[in-house]
Amino acid sequence: MILGMSTVVLITRFFDLDTSNPALVAEQSYATGGSRADRYAGYDQFGRIIETQWKNGSDTTLQNARYGYDQSSNRNWRENVLATTGQDNYYTYDDLYQVTSREQANLAGSFPDYTGIQSPALLWVIYQ
Repeated sequence: MILGMSTVVLITRFFDLDTSNPALVAEQSYATGGSRADRYAGYDQFGRIIETQWKNGSDTTLQNARYGYDQSSNRNWRENVLATTGQDNYYTYDDLYQVTSREQANLAGSFPDYTGIQSPALLWVIYQ
């Protein structure tokens, strides 16, 4: 569904997770949460996705991701809400707003003001 100035409010995709059971599908939705209880939930006031969920046919959440941004709209972090440990990401950028590293582990701090990663399990560094 699209409302207004090409702003996507709800995207639904269905995927067959089990080829032996065609009734088992997953649904992705971008309009699932956020701080505002209106039809644009899942987005912040700048139109950036802040939460997305994957649900199966019985409305059980399979994946729930939240995102945080800096003042330049660079994604600072991605939180995997349902993961027990080690699935969150934290990004750093250079002065030209290019990604210089991505760390994966548990986020440090508290939602929504994460400050980095607690003892990164995986670290990707981009050399230029």
